[in-house]
Amino acid sequence: MNIHRSAFGRALVLLSIGLQVGCGGSSEPVSLTMSIDPTTITLGQSATITWEWKTPDGGSCHASGAWHGDRKSRNSNVVTPTETGTLTYTLECIESINASSHRSRTMSVTLTVNAPAASASARALTTGRTLVDPRFAYVTNAFAPSVAVVDTVTNQVTATIDFPTGSVPFAAAMLPDLEKVYVTSLDAFSTCGDNTGVFVIDTASNAIAAGPIAVGCEPTGIAITPDGQRAYVASQLSDSISVIDTATDSVSATILTPDGGGLASIAISPDGLRAYATGLGQSPVLVIDITSNTVFGMPIDAGTNSSGIAISPNGALAYVANTNDLGSVTVIDTATNTVIATTALDDYPYAVAFTPDSALAYVTQAGVNDNGEFTVSMIDTASHAVVGSHITVDGFPTSIAITADGMQAYVGNEGSSTVSVIDTASNTVTTTLGGMNSPRGIAARPLPPPILVLVPDVVGATQAAATTAITSAGLVVGTVTQQASSTIARGSVISQDPGAGAQVVSGSAVSVIVSSGESSDNDSSSGGGGGGLDWLVVYFLTFLAALSSRGPLSLGLVVASARVPPSRRTQEHERR
Repeated sequence: MNIHRSAFGRALVLLSIGLQVGCGGSSEPVSLTMSIDPTTITLGQSATITWEWKTPDGGSCHASGAWHGDRKSRNSNVVTPTETGTLTYTLECIESINASSHRSRTMSVTLTVNAPAASASARALTTGRTLVDPRFAYVTNAFAPSVAVVDTVTNQVTATIDFPTGSVPFAAAMLPDLEKVYVTSLDAFSTCGDNTGVFVIDTASNAIAAGPIAVGCEPTGIAITPDGQRAYVASQLSDSISVIDTATDSVSATILTPDGGGLASIAISPDGLRAYATGLGQSPVLVIDITSNTVFGMPIDAGTNSSGIAISPNGALAYVANTNDLGSVTVIDTATNTVIATTALDDYPYAVAFTPDSALAYVTQAGVNDNGEFTVSMIDTASHAVVGSHITVDGFPTSIAITADGMQAYVGNEGSSTVSVIDTASNTVTTTLGGMNSPRGIAARPLPPPILVLVPDVVGATQAAATTAITSAGLVVGTVTQQASSTIARGSVISQDPGAGAQVVSGSAVSVIVSSGESSDNDSSSGGGGGGLDWLVVYFLTFLAALSSRGPLSLGLVVASARVPPSRRTQEHERR
């Protein structure tokens, strides 16, 4: 009797599955989790939104409220508000089941943004300095030596900082605390003349506070470490990288390039451990160990005539723009320092910038190679493919910066002496700023340094315990894979990636392999011969299918009509 109940139970389970499939729905649950940390900040600070949309069939998410645009199903996004008050960030995620039905979830988080203790024009720091408003960007004017200060809320030039006659302001970078902007300069009158070096702008007074700091000849690239303690300057004609101590504004080290090749630009990883410098002509990309200020590993062959370089905010990728005859963007995996993709782009790709969520890279195209069009293209960092339509800007765009909130991109058009302002939600130019003179570099507020956390050890823990440990560490659960194991109990973690003790950016994913138990060739044959009545299951389902064919309900099952003969053991039992 117990055997018959077991077979009948299996039939009911299969019947339940058939009803679910036949009704066109999925019984697997969906869930949307969303959080923001911290929940209260002061104007000028940032918060991180983390979310995960769990669904068996995938789907898409869309942001609204204080942020906007499409989002991946699992990610984190740094937001830097430019206004005070209570801001609501809403996310709606949708899973399409079929052409006529879908499932969706909507969640919101709120962020309280308080005004600083002092007025906006005099926000005192504990050091006694006055902090600049974080919404300002700085644009270098190469041929009318000056730097324009742009209000990124009103998109108006609010100040102009004059540079010495004969200087050529070129690249610019801002300290994370916003106190200083460092600007490289060439000399207009002679190669490596007196105006060659780095000038320092005090952002409280918008005046030159120091410089020129003597660095290599023709410094065309500059990047600042996430902790703000050092600026790295790449020079074209001296075959070197100069390291500036930002506390003293003096050169503390000089790194010589191994092959004697000149350098064009430089970028620093978000963890502050590596610098990547592009080389001129056939020169490869150099990797610098910032701890020791030495060349790290082998140079990376990334293409010819490399110009701009940028590293994604999550630290995973470096994109290199190559202004060679064909035009391309080389993608470097920073974990292995190897080239993993090359994206073809004509029209002279020149400068690169990433959105704060690392989802897109914006690349300027200076219009030299093909049809003379001046555009900005977008590359999806998951597929490394160009997405959307080209954004038309003004002549010869050679610089780009994206604001810390990711809402606007500023493009310096050297040929037309303008700056194009792109709304990244619609990817259209909303404003064109005139009055520039060959803008070569743009410094917008840098993203805050990422929060690094240690990956917990979850091997041997149950899946539930591992999930708790991972999320408690500020991380998210990545891919969960089932695998048979004779040594690890069913439901416990066999292995994890990254491994225990690894230091990763907060919000990163940890994937696990979970034991499904010991494998068996024929589970149904154990435990007293229950498999001998599989014919009963098939017979019962055939009977139900026949009944359902007479009515409006379809079970959604295809059942073999052939009768499965009983086993020899059952036949002997019947004879007795």
